[in-house]
Amino acid sequence: MADTTGLPTAPPAPTEEPAAVLHIPPPRTPSPNGARELRVDPPVPSGQQSGLSGITQGALPVPSQPFSPNDASPAGNKTYHRSGTYASIQQPPVEEKRRKARLSMDGKLLIMEYAEFMEWFVPAPEDEVEPTERLSSLDFQSIAVTPESDMYGPLMSALNHSWLFPHDRCVATPHKRDPESGTSEKIDGGLYPVQHAPENTQETRWSYIELSIECKTKDVQHDPFDEAKDVPEPVSDVRRSILGQIMTYSILVFDNQHRTHHYTLIIFGDMARIIRWDRSGVVATKKFNYVQDPLMLAQFLWRFARMSPTQRGHDTTAVRVLPGSADYKIMQAYKTAPKAIPSKPIIGDHARQLFVESLDGGQCWRIRVDDVEKGPQYYLVGKPHTQASGLAGRGTRTYVALDVTHRTRRTFAYLKDAWRVAHLKIDQEGKILQELNSADKGGPVSNVPTLRCHGDVEGQVTASQDVWEMKFGGQGLECPLKTHRHYRLVVNEVGLPLNRFKNACELVGLFVFCLEAHGEAYKRKGLIHRDISAGNILIYPKPMQTPGGQVREVRVALLADWELAKRVDDDDDNGPRQPDRTGTWQFLSANALSHPSKRIMVQDDMESLFHLLLYQAIRYLPHNCFDVGRFIEEYFDGYAELNGTYLVGEKKMNAMWNGLVMTPISEPLKFYLSEPTPPVIIPAKPSTIHEDAQKVSTAGLPAAPAANTNPAPSAPPVLPENPPLHPINDLFAELLSILHAHYRLNVPLSKTLAGNTKTQSIKQQAKVELSDSRAMLLEKYKRAEAKVQGQGDATPAIAPEERARLEALASKLASYQALTDIFMDQYARDDWPEVDKVLDKLPEKYAGRNGKKRPADATWQASDAQSKHKRSRTSGKLPV
Repeated sequence: MADTTGLPTAPPAPTEEPAAVLHIPPPRTPSPNGARELRVDPPVPSGQQSGLSGITQGALPVPSQPFSPNDASPAGNKTYHRSGTYASIQQPPVEEKRRKARLSMDGKLLIMEYAEFMEWFVPAPEDEVEPTERLSSLDFQSIAVTPESDMYGPLMSALNHSWLFPHDRCVATPHKRDPESGTSEKIDGGLYPVQHAPENTQETRWSYIELSIECKTKDVQHDPFDEAKDVPEPVSDVRRSILGQIMTYSILVFDNQHRTHHYTLIIFGDMARIIRWDRSGVVATKKFNYVQDPLMLAQFLWRFARMSPTQRGHDTTAVRVLPGSADYKIMQAYKTAPKAIPSKPIIGDHARQLFVESLDGGQCWRIRVDDVEKGPQYYLVGKPHTQASGLAGRGTRTYVALDVTHRTRRTFAYLKDAWRVAHLKIDQEGKILQELNSADKGGPVSNVPTLRCHGDVEGQVTASQDVWEMKFGGQGLECPLKTHRHYRLVVNEVGLPLNRFKNACELVGLFVFCLEAHGEAYKRKGLIHRDISAGNILIYPKPMQTPGGQVREVRVALLADWELAKRVDDDDDNGPRQPDRTGTWQFLSANALSHPSKRIMVQDDMESLFHLLLYQAIRYLPHNCFDVGRFIEEYFDGYAELNGTYLVGEKKMNAMWNGLVMTPISEPLKFYLSEPTPPVIIPAKPSTIHEDAQKVSTAGLPAAPAANTNPAPSAPPVLPENPPLHPINDLFAELLSILHAHYRLNVPLSKTLAGNTKTQSIKQQAKVELSDSRAMLLEKYKRAEAKVQGQGDATPAIAPEERARLEALASKLASYQALTDIFMDQYARDDWPEVDKVLDKLPEKYAGRNGKKRPADATWQASDAQSKHKRSRTSGKLPV
């Protein structure tokens, strides 16, 4: 009989042995110095809107009042397979990366007296007497101050004494990057366990570094902190850059290890500081002269060398799996695919494939999950499937994990590791899932993950917020640092990323499943999701039994990541549940981004679904936007800044207010059944005045100011004949009309312009096949494939006096039935093409605002694209 769990059993594995012994928000609002003015596009002239348009209207005013900081930020905050976010700007220079890293801890820097710091974080060992006299005798006089390159060797030599570091070695690594980390960053030096010290290669090894060491030459200009202020952020660009630099290095340590906190030693001139980083904030000592008074530095290093892994900042519930161990052999055994038997189809093999992908090029770990009811549960994982960028915040990682708690039944599961906000009003995500899965209150909610186990990691809580309370708690101020508690959650279902949809028709159907989940959670359980994003909707090949008794996989969608969910009846009068809002910037509603203190409503989440659908379409369907990177930067990553607060970008807000999505060259966005040809731009000929000015200049004589040095206007582009329009245009147009009405009611207009959108029905295109999931949805919602004769106006003209009609349209945004009908009416059409998905249009060299490249999981089998002559950039990827 076929396995209906979707989780394949393990092949025979060797006898288990103990695993290897451990030996090892995103940016807040920046300074308003670089503020950009928020503006609104002018109204689109009548007759020009034939693309993604619900209505055309004039420009609307912009809210002028400042708002409180919004923790959801324009920086991308999630990566896939070690690489990328939903952001898209070109790969930034090093300085931009450091700026983003620094802004992630804006307002979260603290300074402590050296003695206080040592008492809090670096205790003396109980079984060994501190050799004060010997520590004072360390000689740092021979360490050159300039140039910086002359500091590395003498410093490491001065520190490498066996009595000081009995189990570790200091190694200078200023010139060679870590070949296994995928980054070009390298640090001046670090303290490593002896057996992993890169003394021969002198390569930075982010997976094993215990203490980061960075050297600078000047004791004032290169100090990354300004301890004269309560909030010690430096002012000068150089000092800010250095702060961002050492923070970037700390992020790499957290990314490549399982850490609760990490320490950095920075030397600048004759001065030094010791820094402690965690998910809540940064605590640094006051600077001290380590050359004249070597005891302070020597004491820290001597104690650090004798600290336990827990005290050093290691998460001891995650144990490294070493090659050759029993756990390692178990994991490697899954590289062999199970044999296909016609009478017993393989169910859930996508989970095995994803697990095998995670074993290549990364560390492997045995992770313990402490469930209050079930006790310790154990999972084997490779590299993360997704990983949040940055240091401050939840630091979420997810894994395709192998459950090895029970020897006789090993199954795959999805493990989430995060530093949740510990607040009285915020439930653990596992408790929310328990409620969603419960038979109480109307029954279990459809299309959400099934909880397997969950629990806090005992004793792992951030400490920076406690330092702030100690320093400033008596002043009646609200602490800007959140308390984060380490937490793990495991669910049964292993899903595929949303961007592995087969075609646009399936993509639309997947959103129907999400509408079901969101609506049932709201109506039955009184919960609203509040974080609709690309990483939170998964494609799940669900095992389902056919009428004939066979088990088949039907691709459905799961609405996951309910950690930010909130009860509808929560009373907000007693204050927010956390100091500022969290969410995924790229997909939050324009209204929520404009009003950071606004309570998230159903309408906001429904708008987020629109943004997410547009995001997938702009990357994977043919259209007339020939600069996808720029579009995503402006629409999804875009922002304005007002009085130090991030607000919505103009591109997204214009689309909502105008009911029209525009390309970067101010054309209405349109989707096609096949790739259009880019317009041909005829180069302009320079004007005569410009030519004369050039002649004078090249003659070697002083050139008089020219009256006009601009080239003559370019000739109009030669527009080729475009292919037929795609059916998804009509869905977008209908949704935009509703969103436009919703925004129109909140910000009245002075005048309205009419618009209409038509989509051509193409009969010669191969129609989409009647897949299992398509048949299931059509049957469930009593739809037959609708014969499409051509659509008229998707959005009728709206006049100011038609308020009742506006309200009727806007009301659909809060109606699950109305939205489901809109999606299903379009889904039931008979003109959806079977093949319309193309290779990812987001250029590989583009990166998010946090400096990471676009998601690597965006690659998929080129044989499934229209451009079949191109091969996939990576091998072994699952087909879409």
